[in-house]
Amino acid sequence: ASNDVDAVHRHDSAYFERIDALEFSLQHDDSRRLESVHEADIVLVGISRVSKTPTSAYLGWLGHRVANISIVPSLDLPGELKKCRKKTVGLTMRPKMLAEIRNRRLEANGFLGGMEEGNEYTFLRSVITEVAQAERIYRGLDIPVIDTSRLTIEETAARVLKILALG
Repeated sequence: ASNDVDAVHRHDSAYFERIDALEFSLQHDDSRRLESVHEADIVLVGISRVSKTPTSAYLGWLGHRVANISIVPSLDLPGELKKCRKKTVGLTMRPKMLAEIRNRRLEANGFLGGMEEGNEYTFLRSVITEVAQAERIYRGLDIPVIDTSRLTIEETAARVLKILALG
């Protein structure tokens, strides 16, 4: 046994590159820092709660610089996205599962509402429309799409890397 604490995690250049990639990914979360999105190795696009952030963070930890861009029904996509199409992947999810996840998220944060009509964020008909709109956007951009409905973050990340030929 050694008392060398650095032996547990080597602090070589690869380690610092991974940390830089993770930092980039966290700084480019949820449509932030769009002016430098072109510096990303990977761009993930999707509506709320389809696992963009955790997938971005995991890919960042693996050493990939990731930006994730949110699709908001009432807003246009940022123009910067068109410059990054070759490294962009859309994430989607089955509407019923997505509505349930959103509902649980609201309940966990102490919000009332739920899946009844009038709550556009969790109401199933609204979610169906939102998912369909996102998938039309993906087709229009001609980008690959991953359905995250039954995937772990690691499985989603592996598919992203395979699609973009990065892993």
